[in-house]
Amino acid sequence: MTNYELWLKKTQESRSRWILDEVSYHNKGEVLAHKGGTDGVFITVRNNVLGVGMYEGAIPHIGEACFKVTAKKTFSSNNEAIKRAIEAGGLSFLLDLIKPS
Repeated sequence: MTNYELWLKKTQESRSRWILDEVSYHNKGEVLAHKGGTDGVFITVRNNVLGVGMYEGAIPHIGEACFKVTAKKTFSSNNEAIKRAIEAGGLSFLLDLIKPS
């Protein structure tokens, strides 16, 4: 399978569940989770700010999408922001994030 095909597969997996973008985490130290395939919703945590919104055009992968933040809130730490996202998203959100691909 080519890298392009692997990215497309990962994007398609997000149609039915939340996906944690490991590239954003490893390269930038940011949390980016998305759901919806090529167009959908996302949460991001960076610099103690939790942002939520919608994205479009994630072809072949989420890094190519156009993001529109619709709400954001600042917390005392990234950990607090992540904790709040998990509390708001509930058990299914948490399970999707920790489920292996």
